[in-house]
Amino acid sequence: MRRKYLKTDVVYLAARDRLKELEGQKNRITGRMINYPDGKIHFVTKKRVVSYYLRTNPQEKTGKYLSKNEMATIKLYMQKYYDEKALKALENEIFALNK
Repeated sequence: MRRKYLKTDVVYLAARDRLKELEGQKNRITGRMINYPDGKIHFVTKKRVVSYYLRTNPQEKTGKYLSKNEMATIKLYMQKYYDEKALKALENEIFALNK
């Protein structure tokens, strides 16, 4: 059985298109990151109950407890947490494509 390989120009075009898409996503995320407040969210699960803590100082061990009434704040900080992780993954993939 003969193996079929993709042509080099097809792979190059696909990589270039993917790079454009990643750059657009990176620009959208960095634009959103400007509006996020300082601090990080820390979440703890105990007996199937999730508790959220806001850490404004990196040296803090616990932080300020956020109750379920502050769900808008929790969502904002969770989106920030997700965007930071997504941005790192995007940058790694962009680096790999440029290599």
